[in-house]
Amino acid sequence: EKEAVAVVLDIGATMRERLPQALEAVALLVNERILFKGQGSTSDVVGLFLHTASETKNAQAEEMGEGQYAHICEVHPMAPVTYKTLHALDRAAEEPFDPHGDEQADLIDALCIGMMAVIDYVKKLKFAKRVVLITDGTSPARLDDDSQLDDIATELPSGVSVPAESCTLALKIDI
Repeated sequence: EKEAVAVVLDIGATMRERLPQALEAVALLVNERILFKGQGSTSDVVGLFLHTASETKNAQAEEMGEGQYAHICEVHPMAPVTYKTLHALDRAAEEPFDPHGDEQADLIDALCIGMMAVIDYVKKLKFAKRVVLITDGTSPARLDDDSQLDDIATELPSGVSVPAESCTLALKIDI
């Protein structure tokens, strides 16, 4: 089955020490698709989005205007998996983060960016849709009220569901 995966990677201050392991996990996801489905295969597509990046570069921010979906950077658009996807990971490792981005970026916004990227790419095509969030769980996820998630869900095209998976990196502590 074809799959569309948006990877949302938190690169905030507390994730910096865990970033190599996070990038390695994403590289494994990409390599598995290249090795077992073939480079240039039109089967699977992957996009990579950075949360708490120093710049704002995503379709929703451009559409909605200044201050919306801030500090979320699309470093690799939704596209069939190739070695270019791996090069995007290298760029992600070098991406400067905004030390104040943790305060200004919103994890819910980053998840929405990932969901919308998947939906915009697949349209009505038959793809399994997935958003993978890699974080240590310390970045803020602001909801104005309990109905905000319902509002987001109603904006999705009818019949579309995009499951979100959270990968929390374990912290090894030597005592």
